[in-house]
Amino acid sequence: MKLPWRKTKNKRVSDEAPTGTELVLKIGALGWTAWTYRLDEGLGQRWAGEAGDLEEQGSARLTRILRLAMQTLPQTVLKEPGPLTLLLDSDDIHYVDSRAQPLAAGGVSAATIRRHGIQLLDVRDVSYGRTALNGSSERQIYGFIDSRVLGEYLAALDKNFSRLEAVRGCAEALIQRGMSGDDEVYAGLHVSGEHVRLVLLNRRLGAVLVRTFPTGVLTLAGQVAELSGIPRKEALEGLAERDYLSGTLPSLRGAGEIESVHLGPIERALAPALKQLANQIRTSIDFFADQQACGRPGRLEVLGETDRLQGVAPWLGTVLGENGAHAPITVDSGECGDWPAGSVGVGVNLLTGVEGSGLSIGKLHYAYVNRRLVMDNKRGAARRASARSVREVEGGGNPAGTTAGSGMSRARNARSGQVGEGGWFRRLLSSESSAPDDDLPPATARQYLMLAYVLMAALLFLAWDEYERLAKRHDAEAVAYINALNTQTSLRQQLRDLGYTQAPIQVEVDKVLWTEKFLSLADRINAHLWLTQVYLSEEERQLDKIKVVSKKLVIEGAALPSTRGHVAEIADYMARLEADQNGFMVDFREIAFEGSRIDDKDQDHIVRFTLAGWYDENKRLEDQGAPRKHENAPVSLDHTLDNVENRNRTLERARRGDL
Repeated sequence: MKLPWRKTKNKRVSDEAPTGTELVLKIGALGWTAWTYRLDEGLGQRWAGEAGDLEEQGSARLTRILRLAMQTLPQTVLKEPGPLTLLLDSDDIHYVDSRAQPLAAGGVSAATIRRHGIQLLDVRDVSYGRTALNGSSERQIYGFIDSRVLGEYLAALDKNFSRLEAVRGCAEALIQRGMSGDDEVYAGLHVSGEHVRLVLLNRRLGAVLVRTFPTGVLTLAGQVAELSGIPRKEALEGLAERDYLSGTLPSLRGAGEIESVHLGPIERALAPALKQLANQIRTSIDFFADQQACGRPGRLEVLGETDRLQGVAPWLGTVLGENGAHAPITVDSGECGDWPAGSVGVGVNLLTGVEGSGLSIGKLHYAYVNRRLVMDNKRGAARRASARSVREVEGGGNPAGTTAGSGMSRARNARSGQVGEGGWFRRLLSSESSAPDDDLPPATARQYLMLAYVLMAALLFLAWDEYERLAKRHDAEAVAYINALNTQTSLRQQLRDLGYTQAPIQVEVDKVLWTEKFLSLADRINAHLWLTQVYLSEEERQLDKIKVVSKKLVIEGAALPSTRGHVAEIADYMARLEADQNGFMVDFREIAFEGSRIDDKDQDHIVRFTLAGWYDENKRLEDQGAPRKHENAPVSLDHTLDNVENRNRTLERARRGDL
């Protein structure tokens, strides 16, 4: 019977040593390899698969191959309870030693390591791992990988990632061989599908230099296929069956130009890339020996896909031997060398840097606690298991499979990273200091964050209060303006009703107030009409030897055809303008309709019309009793017609004898 107050142990997150069959899965650009390992039986079964003719490159290619491996491996092997170690033959992993600043400082925190990795890789976030050289905590090697790329790899594992306990790079095999070997200065070269990685290590000084060169087996095969016109698959088979590298040796003469007179087509295609690779290896060895003063290696060990590139060891021996760099080369073409299977937790495990909720797979967030990836809702049990690990460390023993100090660090990370039941909010409000190795913000950072929130809230409140004050002020001024406008309009109407005329002291009574005209045009138009042009036009005509000058205000507009009739709309508009005797018509004798037409060039057929307001500069003066302006100037058409009519009447009376 299970008692409700009894705490049960989480079976999936434990501080015990890993049990069962360990599955090691190596992913490279040329294919994948998997094998099992048991502590009591050693190496077990082995599986392998080719990448085929894939178009992807880089991390996308490795993710595709990892998915193919998950589909090919037997389900019985994938469902076993043992741990899973993922080996990545990828150039996404970058290694540095503890001599680099700020990693050289003692007791460096996880946040400092992460910031250094972000600057090194120039990415948004990283995961990292580290291991000590010869058990010395002051001399360490760090490995960094982009968290986004790591998340893509783990997502390709699908549901099998729950077994995952370590993610490591294949170049670490060279590092471990250098730490366990007898060479004071170790040099190792790892040949891969898309790159070649050189590792130089000095155990005594704690110095490690890892350089990656973009000249892999696929790179060379692609150049051969491009220049020879053969498929890349056939080029790969040719490089694996025959030694073409030795044929390029006559063309490699220091830093001089490549002499390709006596080279075949394949050797001619390989020579430029191989010459560049040889120079890069020599330059890196010289830099490690001379610039960093870490010594020159006596031999070079070659690992990786050496069986895919026949003659690589003799070629390197000749090239580097002629330069005096080191002695003849030892070749080991095993799977990442003698990989120490079963050593989960020892070495550069890239999952140890997944702290807090720094790793996302889809919409889920994970943290690495006690050699397992756990989701946020499972971290309560992981926190209790971490507390037991802390007690074991304080009691003098390390948990199985952890380096010195790593158990304490992960326990603190899990303890301060609780998420369930408002853990994030409690952690944000907590004022206790964080551990030095904790990647979460310290107490001062949380206080500054809360202070920033308070200041933002205060600024928002002040801004809203100022906005309301300005809005009320604007509304009050708008109401006052409308009231003043209505009062002015009412007073003007009262003056018109009383027959009030302007005082004669105003001299400029004949000025045309064009603003008043435009306001009147806009005020009396309706929604069915719109104006396109308004301009003044001047006409000169000769009438009975009298020069007549006429001015008119041309009003061009348009209307949509309607059932009521566009002509009626235009006529109503003209009537409204003629009714404005004190505004628009004070300077115009009449408004005439000058025609309309249907414009079918527009998307919608519209009716364009033209109105003319005939201007009379003396009308305003006559209305106010002022003398006519410009007596000797050309008269208007209306005045001319009046004169002609008076003259005709006079002549008619003279003919009848009425004078």
